[in-house]
Amino acid sequence: MGLQGVKNDSLINNPEFIRLAKLDKLIEDSLNNASHVKYEVCLPENYSKEKQYPVLFVFHGDGWNIEISKRTWTSKMMKEKFITVYMQSYIYLTYNTFQWKLNDEKTNKEFKEIFEQILNKYPINKSQVIFTSMSSGGNISIYFAFNKFVPVYGLVLTCPVVPDVSDNSVSDFVANNKKMAIITGENDWAINDQKNLISKIGKKGGNNKITIKPGMGHEIPNDYSTLLDQYLNWMLE
Repeated sequence: MGLQGVKNDSLINNPEFIRLAKLDKLIEDSLNNASHVKYEVCLPENYSKEKQYPVLFVFHGDGWNIEISKRTWTSKMMKEKFITVYMQSYIYLTYNTFQWKLNDEKTNKEFKEIFEQILNKYPINKSQVIFTSMSSGGNISIYFAFNKFVPVYGLVLTCPVVPDVSDNSVSDFVANNKKMAIITGENDWAINDQKNLISKIGKKGGNNKITIKPGMGHEIPNDYSTLLDQYLNWMLE
């Protein structure tokens, strides 16, 4: 939206394009100002308020929404053992899809409020808070976890876009016995950063696993539910 990212000089210098781009930006800003971070809670089968549950926060990739996430993140373990919280950014990408941005004040504020609401409303095992995500959702998941924005125990990330993570943050992550798992493709454009983060954690003796799918790019694998269950089970061991 707007002029940002436009590289075609003939468009940038076209008065009508400039007018439409500015109008587009005004509409975008108006939508984002009125929008809020959204979430939907899915309770496990045979849910009981008398029992504590691990909680799984799901962060979509860019160009996704809650409905896409609900179709993607579904597995036996999720249905049986987890309270699942599907998150949706307030930042529009298209009229019905959304994107995450790091260091966004509104995102940080509203997610923290939602996080605290979930932990106060439901019987959560606070030592079993897990984030799962795709692409840019991994970007914000890693940022929240390694900067101790909220208390996260483990991360199950698919093709994450990896932000800068300091050595001190990695050391702290390892010292607190936290776990990270990455599912990615051998052709994923972000694989080198993913391997680098896993390597940093491993060198410090941390708990980490990575699955690299042959022939796969920056996408969800066909056997995703199976892989997800394997890693969620590992998280709870």
